[in-house]
Amino acid sequence: MGEHVVEACPNCDRCDIHRRLRKEPAFLCDKCQHEFEEPVERPPKCRSSGSRSSLDGLDPEDLGLSPIGER
Repeated sequence: MGEHVVEACPNCDRCDIHRRLRKEPAFLCDKCQHEFEEPVERPPKCRSSGSRSSLDGLDPEDLGLSPIGER
């Protein structure tokens, strides 16, 4: 299985980009307004906040859940 990658702006490296249908170059970065033909691909950057990182590593019993197979 391949690594997960995201498309990003080659100027600022943010993922806030969109493909334009009627203008050239084909892509525009919503963050820095850079226009470009092809985005770069990179691994996603981890965020240290949010519920996903808060729940990561917790035991199911810490959340009041029973482990798989004990339901």
